[in-house]
Parts: sequence; structure tokens; C-alpha cells
Amino acid sequence: MTVQLTVRAKDGLRKWVFDEWQCLVAVASVSAQPESLAEFFVAIRRYQPAHDWPQTGSEVNGVQDAATTDGDWCLIDLASRSVVSGPHFELPERRSALQAEGDEHGDGSNVIWLDTPSDWLFETAAADWNTTIGHRVKVIDEESRLDFRAVLYGTGMLRCVADRILIAAASGVSETQRYEVSRRVHADWLMTARDDLSGKTPRELMLKNHEHIGWDLQHRSQQWLMQGFAAPPLDVSSVAYCNAAFGTTEIVIYFDLLRSLLDECWRQTDAGVMDGDEMVERLAGHLKAFLDRPPEESGGGLSCRELIECERRRMPVTGEQTHLDCDCPICQASVHGEFGSGPMFMAFDGHHLELEDEFAFSMIESRDDWERQQADDRCRMAEFQRQQSMWEESDEESDSAWQLSSVDWDKVLSGSGSLLSAPMALGFPLAELITKLKKLNADQTHVDSLNWAFTALRSADDLAAAVSAAEEFRRCLENAATEFPELTSKSADLQSRTDEILRMQKQRIAEANASQPLPALLTTTPVLNVVVFRAPGPSDDEAQPVSAEHTRTVSPRPLGGGLGYLTLDGEDFDLVADGISAGDFVGTATAVLHFMGPKAADLIQQPQDLDYCWTVTDHTPFERVLMLQVVMRPHLLE
Repeated sequence: MTVQLTVRAKDGLRKWVFDEWQCLVAVASVSAQPESLAEFFVAIRRYQPAHDWPQTGSEVNGVQDAATTDGDWCLIDLASRSVVSGPHFELPERRSALQAEGDEHGDGSNVIWLDTPSDWLFETAAADWNTTIGHRVKVIDEESRLDFRAVLYGTGMLRCVADRILIAAASGVSETQRYEVSRRVHADWLMTARDDLSGKTPRELMLKNHEHIGWDLQHRSQQWLMQGFAAPPLDVSSVAYCNAAFGTTEIVIYFDLLRSLLDECWRQTDAGVMDGDEMVERLAGHLKAFLDRPPEESGGGLSCRELIECERRRMPVTGEQTHLDCDCPICQASVHGEFGSGPMFMAFDGHHLELEDEFAFSMIESRDDWERQQADDRCRMAEFQRQQSMWEESDEESDSAWQLSSVDWDKVLSGSGSLLSAPMALGFPLAELITKLKKLNADQTHVDSLNWAFTALRSADDLAAAVSAAEEFRRCLENAATEFPELTSKSADLQSRTDEILRMQKQRIAEANASQPLPALLTTTPVLNVVVFRAPGPSDDEAQPVSAEHTRTVSPRPLGGGLGYLTLDGEDFDLVADGISAGDFVGTATAVLHFMGPKAADLIQQPQDLDYCWTVTDHTPFERVLMLQVVMRPHLLE
């Protein structure tokens, strides 16, 4: 299906005839809020970095020419903030994710996200669509462009803070009353309409597009994870950047800034500063210093100013230490990519704003919605306290080893409908056991060793690694139970579940092997097997049996032929491993076989008759292990 796409902006009007996917990419690009054709083309680069749209298409006489007689048309009107379509081109939901079929995405991304701003018209064209968008253009033309950040970070805000605190200090407010005074000054600043904000309150302008910015940033993070690199940010000259509302990061930073300015104002009054102009000057210096340093909770890195800049440009910020409890195995699994590979992204949730328990500081835009949320929170807290009380009362009486965690093991082990991998499910009871360890004032080494062993187990990418990790996990559980007998039942249950998981994995591998005949190459007896360890590797006495067991465990081929083993120092080992990763199987085989004697070295002279098959295994007792199997090519087996 082809669609006529027309794009209108104040600086031009062009049309293209595209396939449906190209048209959907254009519609998705309005989430960047472009207002000119130049900004629109930049927005398209989110999904098609190498596009040539400006060099294609054709001029259009008027917006009425966007419609076609066959109904396969779409108009993106930047001037009226409208997306309208003909009856035969169905627009998707205004907030949705779409995936291309086959290779219709061409050289671009195969997934796009629609985050249509709330002030955009987004619908199938009605009979009077031309009149509607004409009216919208007039309304938008009358909008005033307001640099409200100049007010929210400017002298007016500093003057408001200074005057109110100076009055309170002069009236003899006690130190115990200062916090409530500061809260009231802060809330009044946010909730008071101002002439220099066109009759709006600071809070209204901050939250105007907050939800849209949040979704757009979230989807840029997802896109980064899926494609392996970041989408281009908004240009600093774009209207969307220059007039951006606050996202969550800036809302949180602004809240902390105001509280810091209020505290500084009290400190200055204690130091004898009671002149308004002098106070404003000192607060201006404090504001600059605050924005030039990282937020306290971020642990360093980008400054507040840089974080705000990234959010305004819709650029996710990568970072670590985003979890709240670094001893929680579930949090650690998330940080290490168990729920999706790629970078973690820094995020500010603003929970301490909601803890203020006042509408002025909340990120919920409507007071009615905020009051409903407050009522729901009170109900949930009451239920949590009731459940907590029941758990505490039954902790010693319950027959179950677990009070705070529940896993449907039947579903997990059967694989029927569970969203968790079986090893990952162990993390939930383990989190309860670790919480108990902490209450018993256990040494941190117990917690760390359990988390390390669990991480190795859930990260194991083959059965041999899983068996080794499981042994270490069971040993750590046994040590914890030995020192703290009250944990015996929990330790025993976790060990039993670990054994069940290993049995399940072995059974599934056996069933898969039995039901699906392997290609001849995978069942052919190798001419030679060579297992490569990283120094120090196994001892001389252990090297041969360890190599044989490793080969039997990780390879579907019969052990057959010769078996060799080799220990390389770290630098040489890494060179071979990197070569394997790069696909240089012959060169890496050459490097290894030269260590195995002249007969083995001769095997590298026959690439037309031999395949050099590498298997790389992580998370073994020797960390990474490389295995080379030299196998005859199929034409010699016929």
C-alpha cells in the first residue's frame, strides 16, 4: 500500500508518495514536536539516520492538495499541530509502539514509538478538516512565546524567597518553625499566578508537558537498548528545546534547588544579612553553585545543569547505582542486565516530593487526581500494615520457610506462562533470606557471597556453568545456616529448589537433543579437542580430567579423537578470545595448535578439509574457558 504524505510548516509545504511504514515513521516523529521542515527532517533521523527526505518529494500548491481521491493520504500539519488522514489510511493509537514487518523498515529502525503530544489533533479527517486546521493555525499564531525559565530561575524568584524569609526572620520565627515557614514559601511560589508568566502559576508551566517528555525519554532509552546506540537529540535551536516544559529530572532538581535556597537564606539571616538586595545577590551565587554541581543522590557525574540540558534535548543519561538496595539480588539482577541487556539509565522518581503530602509539590497535574491518589495510598498503606502485622505474628508459627516471598514453583519449573526464568525466581526467596541475615547482624561477607553466587547462577549460559555456580550457591547457603541455625529451613528450601532447577534444565536439554537430530557436523568425532584455560588454570594433576569433563559437558560431539589442554597467560588468552569474537576461527586455531606439537600444527594446513570450531564458556570454576574442536568437513564424510 502506498500513501501520499504531505507535511506543512511555516517554511514550506511538500509531499511524498511512500509505503505505509515510511508514513508511520513520519507520524511517530511528531513526538519531537517539530515546527519547521528542517526540525521535522531532524526528527525523522531518530529512526532513519541516513534518510534523504529533503532531496525527495515535491512542492504542493496548498494544504487542500493533501487529500487524494483514493483516500490513501496523510497530512502532518506542523503549523496547526495536526495529523489527519484519509479514510483508507488508518492512523494507529496516538500513543503506541509499532514494529515493521519483514524488511520494510529498510536501513532504519524496525520499531517506532508514537508519543503524540496532547495538544495535537490526531484523527481521521472529517468533512470539514481543512476548516478545522485553519482555525487551529490562527489560535497557535496568537500564542505568546514565553521563556518561563527566565522567571523560575530568575531574580523574581530569588526576590520572593528573600523577602518572605527576611520578614519571617525579623518577626522572630524560632528555629523549630523554620521548616514549616520554608514549606509555605515554597508552595506559595509554585501556586501563585504571576503577570510575568501570562497569568499562569510556575507549577502549571512546569507540568504542562511533563507526561509527554517522560514518555518520549523512556522510549529513547528503549530505542538505545534495542539498536545499541542513542537516537540524535533535539537541536538546541529547535522550538521544542527552547520552549521545553519541565521533565521529571528538572522538576526534582528544581524542588531541591528551592529548598536549598531557603536553607541558605536562613543561614544568611543567622550571619546578620538582613538587606533584601544583598540577600538576592548571595542567593544568586548559591543558585549558580547548586546547578553547577551534581545532585547529592546521583553520587557524582553530570551536574544539575547538564542533567537538565540532557532532558530538554530528550537524551537519556546512562549511569549506575540506580537501585535503592545494593544488597537486594533482584536489584542486582536488574543492574546487570537480567531484564534486558544494554546500559542502565539514570532516573529521578521524585518520591520525596510526594512524601511532602501537599498538592503544590506533587507531579500529579490535577488536584482531583491527586486527592484520589492520596486516598488510594492511604488504603494501600493500611493493607500493608495489616499484612505486615500478620507476617510478624506468623513468622515463628508458619510451616512455610517463607513469609514475605511467594513463587509459583510449579509454573516456573514447568515453563507454562511464567515470565521468570527458573534461576531468576530464586532471587525472591533469596531476598527474604538476605533481609533476615541483616536483621541478625550477619557479617557483610555472607550477603556478598550469596549475591555473587546467585549472580553466577542466574547468568550461567550453559549447563556446565550452571552446575558450578549451583555448587557455590549451595555452599554459601550452608555456611549461612551453620552460623545462623534459625535460617536452616530457608537454606534447605533454597538448596532443594536449586537442585530442582538443575534437574529441569538437564531434562530439557536431553529432550531437545532427543527430539531434534543434530547436523552431521555436530555428531562427527573431532580429529582433535583442545581446551584452553586462562592462567593459572587447573593444576597439572587436574588438567586432563577437567578438560575431558568440560568437553563432554559443553559439546554434543563424541569426545573421540585426541584431547589436549593449554594454559595461556592473561594477555595471550585475551588475544585468542578477542579473535574468536571477531570471527577469526582459522587464525586463532593456528595460534593454539602451534603449542600442541608438530602433528597438531599440521592440521592448520588443511582448511579445505577441516573445520575449526570454537566454543566459549563463561562462568566456569576457571572463569572463561575456550575449546577448539577440529572436525572433518562434510564432503569427507559422505
